Amino acid sequence: MDDMMTRVAAHFALTNEEQAELVEQHEVKNLLTSKFLLVGKLLTRKPYNKEAFKRTMASLWRLTAQVHIIDMEEDKFVFSFQTKATRDTIMRGRTWTFNHSLLIMAAANRLLDPLIIPLRNQEFWVQVKGLPLVFMTRAMEKLIGDALGTYVVTDQSRRGECLSIYLCIRVLLDVGRPLRRWLAVRLPNASGMVEWVQL
Repeated sequence: MDDMMTRVAAHFALTNEEQAELVEQHEVKNLLTSKFLLVGKLLTRKPYNKEAFKRTMASLWRLTAQVHIIDMEEDKFVFSFQTKATRDTIMRGRTWTFNHSLLIMAAANRLLDPLIIPLRNQEFWVQVKGLPLVFMTRAMEKLIGDALGTYVVTDQSRRGECLSIYLCIRVLLDVGRPLRRWLAVRLPNASGMVEWVQL
């Protein structure tokens, strides 16, 4: 939309009045919204009922946060919260879906237009199964997380060594790429064997 407006504007000469800039002397904080915003998009090519989507998400989040949902262009939505804590709780919560389609979200920097925030990179919890127990360490979690995308954090509910049937790590992934199902890990042991771990 911005590119199209720029191309259209290039065909017109601006008057002196149109070229005049608004110079605001107030402190920036007085011009910004007091709300805490998320911008989101439903990853689907199928048509869906936007009003039903807004009602469903508001209902799902009602116990955690009061939210106001605004329908924007290009199938994007802005979710407005009263506090940063409630916004962060929703953003860091479980994976949100509607009609089996993934809702991707990003925190809107209040100094930027929320419609231009990139939504491709999203955080997900990833379970890694198939590693030998002796390699279930936090160092291995970071190594695998960075191989998949960008490592964010380890499951904080675990204490000490990560001895379990799987590792659980939060990773920043590019949702424009297919999700990987397997990862080949060459273990630094005497045999140098490769373990295929399931994601």
